[in-house]
Amino acid sequence: MLISLLLMALYRLFRRKDPEPIFGVYRQRRKWYWLKYFIFLVIFFFRKLRYRKGSSDGGGQGAKNIADPNLMEKVQPLSDHPKAFDAIFYIAGNADGYRFIMGTERRHKGIIHGVLYLVVPDLGFICLPQMPDTMMFTTNFGKEGSAFGGPGFISEPIVPMNKWRLRYRGQMRKGEELHDVEFSFEFLSQFPCFDFDSDLSPRSLADSMAREKWTQEYFRHLRSAHQSHYEQMGSIRGTLKVNGEARVIEMRAFRDHSYGFKRDWSLMHRYAFIVFFLEDGRSVSMGIISQPCTCSILNTGYICSNSGKLSAVDWCDFELYQHGESGNPPKDFAYQFSAAGRTHTVQILVDYENVHYVGSQWEARMVERFISVTMDGVPGYGVAEFHYNNKSGRPEEVANRDPQWYKNVLTREAQYKKLEYMSMPQTAQK
Repeated sequence: MLISLLLMALYRLFRRKDPEPIFGVYRQRRKWYWLKYFIFLVIFFFRKLRYRKGSSDGGGQGAKNIADPNLMEKVQPLSDHPKAFDAIFYIAGNADGYRFIMGTERRHKGIIHGVLYLVVPDLGFICLPQMPDTMMFTTNFGKEGSAFGGPGFISEPIVPMNKWRLRYRGQMRKGEELHDVEFSFEFLSQFPCFDFDSDLSPRSLADSMAREKWTQEYFRHLRSAHQSHYEQMGSIRGTLKVNGEARVIEMRAFRDHSYGFKRDWSLMHRYAFIVFFLEDGRSVSMGIISQPCTCSILNTGYICSNSGKLSAVDWCDFELYQHGESGNPPKDFAYQFSAAGRTHTVQILVDYENVHYVGSQWEARMVERFISVTMDGVPGYGVAEFHYNNKSGRPEEVANRDPQWYKNVLTREAQYKKLEYMSMPQTAQK
């Protein structure tokens, strides 16, 4: 009798139709979900034990790519791939109303995708004059660059995992008005970093992986698209000068560092990246990511206590397809997540918003927002970045300003991508 029931259950399982992905993108739990979920947890556990001191196969799924902070913090060598990258990003703010975003994404030939935003209480929201375009050229005739920075600004490590220096001197724009801006900041931290290669919740990773079809092509994409990424909470202190008026400020801050074989923005469908600082001293970083070739749904993140204890996010009910799938994210929204066995409720209101584009063909459209936050009744402030895959291309009037050597680089990238496509199995090309 028991065997008959078991066979009947297996028969029904085999015949059960899998649900279609929502909007053709977001995969739901399928019939083999729980089997793959537990298989991944076992793999994660043994990889974490084996590679505790650093991985020799690229990291991820419980294994650090690089364990030495001195090696992690330096400018990373770029791979041979045309879309090789090495990127850093800063977010900061304080209760007085100052807000700050700065980021640089290093590419080959001294190319930088750079962003800089400031909110100054007596002035308002300002950004780099060239935005929404973020393309910058830091060397002549395509020589390789060796620094995190663009025209007028730079970021450099001083003490690994403890101190970075950030500087800028140039103009920033409010509407059509230009303002002279100069700052010299230090990012300081005594907190540990959160390494996405080894510190993400295994439950969250297992949920993401178990939704996907496990094929040879899938695991090939998983390996080639892997990026190492780590984050750290801290503070930013220094002098900000606007139109000749200097002020000393201190802000609570976040930074991250990402690098890998390649970053191809055209592979990313969407993500929401949310970082905020609460009045009680806690900080939160969360990412909800959809990159269909590797993970159509992946929740990442952690809470950092005021003493620096990190607790990974295990679960989150924020669904991208319910928050602006058409390209216009909501300006007020709420969600829940759990970490360290406790569920938290987050409410968000948008204070400032701007759009910029990243990539040689503007493949990524970023809706950048400074936000007010309440979590479990505790107020705070931060940033919410909504990414959308963009196919409109980089406008001709913008691209015409690029140097000729860079136009030659784009031709090489197109040829490389064509060769990659031709080398793929025919089933993957369809």
